Amino acid sequence: MLGIVPLVLVCLYANAQMKNFPDSIRIEFPDHQSIVTLELRDVHEQKEVLTQFPSLLQSLSHELTNVLAAEELGIPKNVRVDFEKLSFLRFILKEITLAAEPKLVTISPSTVETIFRARNDTIRELLPPGWTFTFKSDVFMITMYAHTFQDLVSLSQTDFQHIIASLDKNEATQNTSRRGLTVRLISSGGAVQFEKVERRLPTDMLGLHAGAAVGLYNGNWYPELNFATALYFSSRLRESNQRIMLAYELKFFPATDAEGNIATSNNTFLNLSYSRNFARQTPRWTGLGVGYLVNSKGSIYAGRTMKFFLETDIGSQKLNIVPEFYLTNDLKDFSFGLKLNYRF
Repeated sequence: MLGIVPLVLVCLYANAQMKNFPDSIRIEFPDHQSIVTLELRDVHEQKEVLTQFPSLLQSLSHELTNVLAAEELGIPKNVRVDFEKLSFLRFILKEITLAAEPKLVTISPSTVETIFRARNDTIRELLPPGWTFTFKSDVFMITMYAHTFQDLVSLSQTDFQHIIASLDKNEATQNTSRRGLTVRLISSGGAVQFEKVERRLPTDMLGLHAGAAVGLYNGNWYPELNFATALYFSSRLRESNQRIMLAYELKFFPATDAEGNIATSNNTFLNLSYSRNFARQTPRWTGLGVGYLVNSKGSIYAGRTMKFFLETDIGSQKLNIVPEFYLTNDLKDFSFGLKLNYRF
């Protein structure tokens, strides 16, 4: 009787939340009373996961039949498969088994009576008790719901080529660039009956920064205040990897007037820089920039002055060592400077 219990599905759609898997494909199989959600790093480059998924289900259903008694197969279970590197293909090729790799697969009783999801007092999904499966590796995560074990077996005999063909026809899956994808498909009768593909915007950000620095130029020590606006551009994995920054910096050079009084000569630069982040966890920025003297007092800089500089983190998100290369005296003379910048 349970095999013919209908699934009540309302708004079958889920967003991938893990930043390591920006592409999410949700496939509903009403004929098999099953739902499969694949979270991938890049759907365009990982189509083999879809191609091999039925073979994975065949291997899994075969091994579950071997390790579970017949009466246990009639009771919903939670099954988790944790793949190490290359274990995905090894499992499909049956070079390993569940019995030989007890750490690979975890089987536990299902404690969920009914899968119920709601948002804003609206039912989004309602599923009767069933089998849940999780397949996880460093390059994908697959979650699956099957109402009965027999539904798993019947789905494993399904060819996914029509699903791949449907994805191939959509331009969004061919040119993913920096934008993630969320896909919802309904497959019935060996054909895709419904398809919805949406692009997820990258997590680009605007930053406003204030900072202070101490520097050395031509034997003169000086303090500095600076203010910057930065655009941060992220990758498909939602990691900030590029930065364009426009900065205003005010340098205070101490000076002595004719009466021996100590004063300061203020010099202002307007800077533009481009940086890249070469770290995956804590951002580490390295970049090149150019600046132009827009306001000058005193005799520190002569005539039109430009500078080129290198920004590099020293293991801190706030501290930067900045070597500076100046062209002064109407861009004729070369001089060198160095400063330590702290960003609040």
